[in-house]
Amino acid sequence: MEDVNINSLEDTIVALSTPRGRGAIAVVRLSGERSLEIASEIVENSEKLLEQQTHRIARARLLFENGQLLDDALYSLFLKPNSYTGENVVEFSIHCSPFIIANVIDRCCREGARPAEPGEFTQRAFLNGRIDLAQAEAVADLIASEGEAAHRAAISQKEGNLSRRIESIHDNLLETVALLETEIDFSDEDIPIVDKGELLGRMAIIREILVELRDTYQRGRMLREGVRVVIAGAANVGKSTLFNALLKEDRAIVHEQPGTTRDSVSARIEWGGVGIRLVDTAGLGDHLKGPDKAAVTKARAEVKQADLVLWVIDLSESDHELPPADIIDRMLLVGNKSDISVKCEIPSEFKHLMVSALKGTGLTKITDNVLNMLSLDSNSIEIGSDTLTRERHYRAVAEAVESVENAQSALQKERGTELIIADLWESAKHLSSIMGKMTADDVLNRIFGEFCIGK
Repeated sequence: MEDVNINSLEDTIVALSTPRGRGAIAVVRLSGERSLEIASEIVENSEKLLEQQTHRIARARLLFENGQLLDDALYSLFLKPNSYTGENVVEFSIHCSPFIIANVIDRCCREGARPAEPGEFTQRAFLNGRIDLAQAEAVADLIASEGEAAHRAAISQKEGNLSRRIESIHDNLLETVALLETEIDFSDEDIPIVDKGELLGRMAIIREILVELRDTYQRGRMLREGVRVVIAGAANVGKSTLFNALLKEDRAIVHEQPGTTRDSVSARIEWGGVGIRLVDTAGLGDHLKGPDKAAVTKARAEVKQADLVLWVIDLSESDHELPPADIIDRMLLVGNKSDISVKCEIPSEFKHLMVSALKGTGLTKITDNVLNMLSLDSNSIEIGSDTLTRERHYRAVAEAVESVENAQSALQKERGTELIIADLWESAKHLSSIMGKMTADDVLNRIFGEFCIGK
């Protein structure tokens, strides 16, 4: 997306705001100073549109340039500043024909609009002060949400809950800075204006709040992006059977011959409102060659990237492949084939379950345990809670924590009030960047470039 400039913001933009393809209704959106003027050029009885009250829907006949009927449609009018973008907005609800859509957009462009860039409507909402940057990102997350938990997280952020939390911490930082600046203003009096213990206490509270917020990111990321659950273990222990059983459909090939699965197979499902990316992998083992060795390498890479691993063993065999030590803290050991005589003992240090993938017994325990181990379920984020879901926010809060810690150290070592103030200002700056108050244009362009055209 091109850099934001004054001229581009003065343009009136147009785009299809609904998905392409055949359907009942499509919405074409106009936003900008000339929206009403342009819309009036393509409707019959344009005087009615120009006299229309804001936030009203009316019927209109859209015309070709030669005056012939293009479509019998509806339009919605939203006058500035009380529109999504903060500008005059007209939305045409038209029949979802590719021909009609193309001609409505073409007519708008011929009358002076230009095609919108990806995310430009939401970018204008941000630049016109209708929403802050965190709320703008939440719009994209809301559109992309595939599960109840992701939806709740996006709604919470879009409603401004995270922004209000950040604003509160930001205000506390500035109040502390104000106290320190008072100390500088009265430095000639040789009287301590602010108690050192009080300042350290204030900073400790701010740091504690920031650390608590920072530490919500891993959970928030999984709520937003979904959880990557990888099924792994030795060959022929029933991994693909378990994969199919959890999906309730035959997606992976199952055969008694070991090594049937070579390429990883994945599918998206939802457990307890949380999006899950379930991955079936090739059997792990040593002394493999050729395609089998490549499959094992890929399987190990999947295990490394997993949020949680379901390590499957065959209960009907006395020997089994133990999981690597580096995944124990994010692993649930699944003893499969519990419907057959159990011959092996599961080490007590492993969190484990016994199931029969073939018979379908014990499978609900897997879903419950996965969500419990990750502290995730559909109620794990309520409207009004504060959770970081984006890496950009996490990095900003982590840097804010570091700056507060630098200020604490400077105060304890009496390095000078100016240095302490500088560190606290730096912390406040990092927090401001979350809401877009101090954010570089290249960051803004990258954020809004992730949107679809028409939003």
